[in-house]
Amino acid sequence: MLLYSGPLSLFSRKVEIALREKSLAFERVMVPFSQAKGYAPKHPAVMAANPKGQVPVLVDGDATLFDSTVIFEYLEDAYPTPPLYPRAAAARARCRLLELAADEIVFVPVRRLTYRTEPPDPDPQRQAQGNRPRRRSASSTLDSKRSCRADTISAATSPSPTSACS
Repeated sequence: MLLYSGPLSLFSRKVEIALREKSLAFERVMVPFSQAKGYAPKHPAVMAANPKGQVPVLVDGDATLFDSTVIFEYLEDAYPTPPLYPRAAAARARCRLLELAADEIVFVPVRRLTYRTEPPDPDPQRQAQGNRPRRRSASSTLDSKRSCRADTISAATSPSPTSACS
């Protein structure tokens, strides 16, 4: 198994965590990165596998996959033991919502901390738009009467699918 990864890619870390939790052997290919050019030029194997030219990319035999969520779900299907998602459908859906919120809501402001250093946009209006708080679209789909805390969730080992949510 081969994983194309990047030094600042949180999505690659998510895949690496899943691979390690499942005790799957893999070779990591670290895609070159520089502060001046980011991931340019793009790695040819990553470009061939992912039209967006982004890591992570996982190669497992004949399967070549990109997008951390797709890779994570593939690993669950192809290597079901140990499970990383709970068995109950509602609990699995809540895990997917938490993952979606982490990827699309939490990551947005964090990305500015992990991306290459660039000078701020000289246009104050564009700069203000870049700092505007994001809407909570994905997380608002969770039941508004419950608060799910990621620090209390152990997806596969939680004694009850709702024990981490109150």
